[in-house]
Amino acid sequence: MHIDKFEIRPYELYFQQLGIKSKQGAHLVLSFENGMSYTGDISPLPPYGKETLDDALNEFKRIRSHSLTEMLKEATSPSLYFALDSIQNELTHPIDPIPVQAVTQLLFANHSNFVSDFHNAIEQGHTSIKVKVGNLTSQEAIQLFRELPLARISLRLDMNRNWKAKEAIAFLSSLPPHAIDYVEEPGADFKSMDMVRNETGCALALDETLRLYPLENLINDIEFDVAIIKPSLQPYLLETIAKLNLLSKKWTLSSSFESVIGIDQIKKMALREQQPYPLGIDTIKFIKDCRYAVPC
Repeated sequence: MHIDKFEIRPYELYFQQLGIKSKQGAHLVLSFENGMSYTGDISPLPPYGKETLDDALNEFKRIRSHSLTEMLKEATSPSLYFALDSIQNELTHPIDPIPVQAVTQLLFANHSNFVSDFHNAIEQGHTSIKVKVGNLTSQEAIQLFRELPLARISLRLDMNRNWKAKEAIAFLSSLPPHAIDYVEEPGADFKSMDMVRNETGCALALDETLRLYPLENLINDIEFDVAIIKPSLQPYLLETIAKLNLLSKKWTLSSSFESVIGIDQIKKMALREQQPYPLGIDTIKFIKDCRYAVPC
């Protein structure tokens, strides 16, 4: 379908209770000959991804005269590709309204209110909780988790590559095995993560590592159990998902602090891909405000 016009609406998201105070993105609005308009969220996250917002917008300006199908073939920017793919799917496979989906609660172990937040999540009926522990020492984490009720909880534990293998093993060994869904990036290299997986028996999840190396190399270099897909950051997004499916690898979708529009697009992608696992989209609770700049 022919694109009649486009609009780029730059925005800034402001966060509460996070180390980062704000981030920039842009809503891409494409209007078509049938009179309908659809919006995609261009939401890179430097330095955690390699691209900046300017990189994504410059690429769009380079390919914007092409059809949507051709733009999807040419886009190399992960955040632009996700925005264009989301618009394409709104055209061909609309989902409205979005049904309720299971969401993993996101907590930071170094926050002063972590323990009370953990108890509140349980009281609200949540059973899947992701905890970022990488900013603590392993001994601090061991002491902290002794206070927590873990009988009916499935933990996703993210070390963010900050711990040594022995530290991760000590912490994981202090927890009841039934409480651990997976451990995410427990070391800074393949050898460390292999050691953690082999000595604890915990499922190993890759996040940053998945974006640093081609998947074909990873499957030969390290045994892993779960892939964390962040659509706005993941190069070769649909190809990566297709390869993971062929390998029968478990994967789950996660937010990289997109706007509300981007979060909804992740929800819809999970439904289209029949992805059954709790989504990592609890980042939405940290959004304090979204302010638009002048359209460009």
